[in-house]
Amino acid sequence: MAAITSDLATNLVTAAVALSALGIVSLAALRGWRDWIQLKREELAICHSVGQDPAVPNAGSRIEIADLKERLRKLEAIAAGDLGRELEPMPDPLKTDATLVRGCSASVWVYPLPQDGDRLHFLADSNAAITKGIVALVLAAVQDKPATEVAAMDIAAALAPFDLTRQLSSNRTQGVPNMIALVQDTARRIAGA
Repeated sequence: MAAITSDLATNLVTAAVALSALGIVSLAALRGWRDWIQLKREELAICHSVGQDPAVPNAGSRIEIADLKERLRKLEAIAAGDLGRELEPMPDPLKTDATLVRGCSASVWVYPLPQDGDRLHFLADSNAAITKGIVALVLAAVQDKPATEVAAMDIAAALAPFDLTRQLSSNRTQGVPNMIALVQDTARRIAGA
């Protein structure tokens, strides 16, 4: 009985230490995101005020600032887990090995739904909030577009302004090329049908 109690106490202490470590790592990652977002806000403020009257920016800088603001908003939404919540719910029966995206650190499922002619619509989900936000960002580039357009599209280039490889850990982004390949393979298959 004493051995069981000792093993139980050891397991509880180990679990508590592991949980504490996970909490510390999560808080550090969140702080890093917040610091990065603050840096981007400061860059945005500098871009807005350098060499021009802030009240009357030229058209090119207004577009650049609007693009930067949109990218910043989406990256903030990924960090907070908000962007992933915008995904259309994916029914659990569709989360199978066949819809699982290989190579992702978290589980990611993508299910294509052909719409009106050759338009593509995807249902997707992930078991990790940040990964789910990345999935939503990828799908935003292709959702409800014609399969022929998606098949020919450079999705990685469309995501380049978000600089995901610099902003996120390699664990978070390693499955993105596989997801892009799955989306484009689906588009090519539907476009060729």
